[in-house]
Amino acid sequence: MNYDLKLQKINKDAFSPYGIYLDGPVGTPAHSENSFDWWNEFSLLDFGGKASLGMVRAKYTGDFCQNIFERHKQSIEALVPLNNDIIVVVGDADALNDGVCRPDNFAAFWVPRHTIVAFDAGVLHRAPMTLADSADVLVLFKESTSTSDTEIIELDDVNFRVIL
Repeated sequence: MNYDLKLQKINKDAFSPYGIYLDGPVGTPAHSENSFDWWNEFSLLDFGGKASLGMVRAKYTGDFCQNIFERHKQSIEALVPLNNDIIVVVGDADALNDGVCRPDNFAAFWVPRHTIVAFDAGVLHRAPMTLADSADVLVLFKESTSTSDTEIIELDDVNFRVIL
């Protein structure tokens, strides 16, 4: 079965069932000089241990369909698009209860570069997609998450297509 997901411009409220969205610091910087402004701890992310820094390069393929997802039950995962915007497809923690797929629990978001999305533990996601030739994305999660807390889920009868 194919399901269309309308691409949404991300905002904090729309993304809240899946995690947090940060579009930059607010308020007065903790320190300011002529050459820089510094906001200390404008957000705190609890990775439950040492944070691992990784990198994924999303590549333009023209295919905006997903039926393979991953989730981490013990750790959040944060993405920081560095040079181009990305698209993420996510399913909330109840999207696959008891092996039953709930398409209404999935969404697709356009995430601008230089912002941060952090998926809650248990949220279904996959590598980001991009409309650019490529997009470099910093990935942060708890140390060893990729080897000890990654469940890959292939939805044999379900395919999500992002409608741009």
